[in-house]
Amino acid sequence: MGILTLSDRASSGIYEDKATAEIERVLNSYIKNDIIYHKELIPDDYDLIIKKLLYLADEKKCDLIVTSGGTGPALRDVT
Repeated sequence: MGILTLSDRASSGIYEDKATAEIERVLNSYIKNDIIYHKELIPDDYDLIIKKLLYLADEKKCDLIVTSGGTGPALRDVT
């Protein structure tokens, strides 16, 4: 399962990414099977988002990819 978190500030270390751990916690509360997570924390960059989604789907063979972040009023918020 893939978790792709988008945040300019968290990916550059300005603040801690709490979203990824929370997504994992919620998924674990509903899914009782063992889950292998492939987690990526990246900035709001359109080309990088596409690259990471393809990587998680094609190379890591993730059946589900959960995305978080990248929303807001700025032009860089491309999701």
